[in-house]
Amino acid sequence: MTAHPSETRRLLLEAAILCFAEKGFEATTTREIAGRAGKLVSLIAYHFGTKDGLYLSCFEHMMDTCPRAPMDPAYADLEAVKGDPRLAARALRSVIRVVVQDLFASAGDPLVEASIKLFIAEMNSPRPFLHPLFQRRMCESVELARACIATLRPELQETEVSFLGQCIFGQCLIQRLAVGSNALLWRPQPPPEPPLATANRIADFVLWGLGHREPT
Repeated sequence: MTAHPSETRRLLLEAAILCFAEKGFEATTTREIAGRAGKLVSLIAYHFGTKDGLYLSCFEHMMDTCPRAPMDPAYADLEAVKGDPRLAARALRSVIRVVVQDLFASAGDPLVEASIKLFIAEMNSPRPFLHPLFQRRMCESVELARACIATLRPELQETEVSFLGQCIFGQCLIQRLAVGSNALLWRPQPPPEPPLATANRIADFVLWGLGHREPT
């Protein structure tokens, strides 16, 4: 029985995500991807055009299928956040919760793990055709975090705000990616906990560092 085109496309995308994550973009061939999907290599050109087109479609597929925690609408008004340090502190905690829950969603699923590995591989120097996707995925949380930091530390220059924002997001990321090395190097290890608890620990640390001493 011939597979439906949408099913063929999905199988090619999932095979491509796994192959690209294992070997990288340059070292992966379309023939390897087609073989892993059990499909003809010509179907890659039919569905995606070029290898670049397939890679872009992988990221679109990842963003469409990976669970994403919604931003709290209570903090949608950036001007209100900028005018109230207490609101800014709560909003920053909310941003950290969203980022951590995104990173930990479906942890252990091979396809999700491969997707995260691909994202990390592109973070240092994203290919130009991926720029809009990265901005679409992260822009809302980045802009809210920027407003929160600037409100809590109004004396900082924009570049300093950007640096602190990068540190905060990096702290969330390292908790997701360095589980093995953390267990090896940092003992005793705390018992496993839900992502929300991890997010709140990070938020406590961040807010204390930014000088916010009141409970959020």
